[in-house]
Amino acid sequence: ALPICVLVLIYCGVAQVKLPPKSFGEWLITASLIRLDGSAPLLAPAWTLVHEFAFYAVFSLLVLSRAWGFLAIAAWAVGCVLVFSFPLPLERSPITTYLSGYNLEFLFGVLVYFSARQFRLRNGLLVAVFALCLMAIAIYLERSALVKLPFNIVYGFILAVCLFSLVSW
Repeated sequence: ALPICVLVLIYCGVAQVKLPPKSFGEWLITASLIRLDGSAPLLAPAWTLVHEFAFYAVFSLLVLSRAWGFLAIAAWAVGCVLVFSFPLPLERSPITTYLSGYNLEFLFGVLVYFSARQFRLRNGLLVAVFALCLMAIAIYLERSALVKLPFNIVYGFILAVCLFSLVSW
């Protein structure tokens, strides 16, 4: 049924390409969001879902076993920091996808959750306002090209601080 649905989507012009998937990798990433090669999913925005799928696969280990889950998340975080890639569409591979810096944003969310359970800020709203001011500064620095930083991670971290502070508030 899925191949028929994919072909219908291609025919209707919904997919990013007008041709059906040519390789096993293209079929696999389109049908399951698992990347085994550099193939792209038929729907261009689905590249983000590949990262989400990977996060939930690793996070499910935390649900099954707290110790193994924390170990898996820690190892994944280290791998993402070491590889630290933000690949363009033609540069995507299993390594640059599953160990991408984009995945650190999910890990920020995990840290916010566990931090919010353990700590409370007295001035959460003030910290959130400060974080939003930092966001404005980061946006200015990125647009002016005054500083070379991995702004994807800077934004993710600032938003994680903002979320934590609002949850604490």
